[in-house]
Amino acid sequence: MRQLSTYILSMIVMGSLAACSDNGEAGGKIPSADPPIELRATYPDTSISTKAEVGEAEAFKTTLFCVTRLDAITGVPDYTSLADRFSTPVSDVTTSWADAVFYEEWVERTADVAVGGSISWDVSRKHHYPRMGANVYLVGVSPVAGDNSYDAAEGTVSYTLDGHMDLMYAGPLAGNKWDGNRFTGNTVAGVEANRSLNYAHLLTQLVFKAKKHDDGGLEVKVNKIIVKSIPTAVRVPLATGKATFSVTSDVTLQPAGNATVGASNAGPIDLGCLYLPPTPDPGNVKITVETSIGTFTDVSVKMGDEISEDNFKPGFSHVITLDIYDASLGISSVEVAEWTPSYVDGNLDLIH
Repeated sequence: MRQLSTYILSMIVMGSLAACSDNGEAGGKIPSADPPIELRATYPDTSISTKAEVGEAEAFKTTLFCVTRLDAITGVPDYTSLADRFSTPVSDVTTSWADAVFYEEWVERTADVAVGGSISWDVSRKHHYPRMGANVYLVGVSPVAGDNSYDAAEGTVSYTLDGHMDLMYAGPLAGNKWDGNRFTGNTVAGVEANRSLNYAHLLTQLVFKAKKHDDGGLEVKVNKIIVKSIPTAVRVPLATGKATFSVTSDVTLQPAGNATVGASNAGPIDLGCLYLPPTPDPGNVKITVETSIGTFTDVSVKMGDEISEDNFKPGFSHVITLDIYDASLGISSVEVAEWTPSYVDGNLDLIH
């Protein structure tokens, strides 16, 4: 009887091993408990006047960086040494354990953020969390990182600003394959089902308007607005998003359409907007306004006493209204907001 029991037990063990082999590294399917990485985003409004809420903003494109490493000294995610991933996209091969290839670190150069917040990329590529349960760390930058913009030694991405490009950063967002720690699809009680990359503006915004001071009189056209000596080279460390700016040049706003105020249209009319680096001292910003009645050159932008010191910082919008007379020009007000319609009135003097 003891020999028969031993024989039966041996058969059970062998059967179990065979089952494991069929579903494991001998060619079985990847367990459904290891889902592919899916991402969502929240982001501020990219237009001028609407609120910074998902669903009211415009869709945009982004570059995503995913790593598993932490810097040994700082403890922050390490986004260096990704040159090969930046130049050549990779995809997990996950049909079976025998053939599986997992790329735990990857870059998606061009991903789409939809109005509803979902993030998608080339459908032919899938990415999974590390098989052993380690964390991955995701960041996103927008606009899409261009060729030669990534510095593999420093873990940074560089851009050249032209005044018409919004610049955003999101992350790092940490997650792994375990339920409760995933980016999406969590079912653990008390844990967010979906966690998002939270994009934030790295620039400040100047919105220009124009109006006639008095009804009637001459028609005046605004031809060009130039902001002088703006740092236009920006480097964004992927681990922190704390951008640095250098190399100054002029940035120009060319109003679209017929930017004219006069007897038939006292205004205010919209002239357009510029996205500029944060400026600690607004007095360092100089603008030149070219109009049909003359050019107003190198005028210092000085905020009124009522304006908070927090202005000209990332995420703030400044609505500047040009107050046009028949033979002169001034600025009636500057309205400042955190990229929302709630304004704080202030004053800005422009002297010809």
